[in-house]
Amino acid sequence: MDRIQERLGWSLERRVRLWQLTTGIAATAALALLAVDFVPRWAPGVNRPAPSEAQLTKAVTTLSRDNGTPGWLATVDARHGTVLMVPVPSAPDTQGRAAELWLIPPGQAPRSLGAVSINRAHTVAVPAALRDDLTGRAVLAITLEPPAGIPHAAPSGPVIAKGAIQL
Repeated sequence: MDRIQERLGWSLERRVRLWQLTTGIAATAALALLAVDFVPRWAPGVNRPAPSEAQLTKAVTTLSRDNGTPGWLATVDARHGTVLMVPVPSAPDTQGRAAELWLIPPGQAPRSLGAVSINRAHTVAVPAALRDDLTGRAVLAITLEPPAGIPHAAPSGPVIAKGAIQL
């Protein structure tokens, strides 16, 4: 077998050199792409456009489960008073409870923003009275609640995901 490989030019040494060359080329290309992307950001005197108002008023927050895995991504648009909820699809609750989103301003009681889906993205409208609480100090949480009566006055079920709003 070794003689056949040598005859075809497939020696181990040659294969290792080929992989080293390929890896070197790939690493060089990756570094070149990074330099093209990042160097202008750090170069003195380079004019960068200021972030738009829309960029300044939107924040993406990960609502994590107890085990640290993401349960939902929430894009908070404080200017328009909306929260785009993108779930990591999960199985329905075995007890038939629904996922309910809560806004928890610092030092205040949780306030329901309504039901959220466990398997599709959708936008939640934040009532005008709560929009001032969509700040970087507030927390979004999701509990499992009886489907009847949403939005509830207070949470009664377990918290299945939570995350601080990132601005």
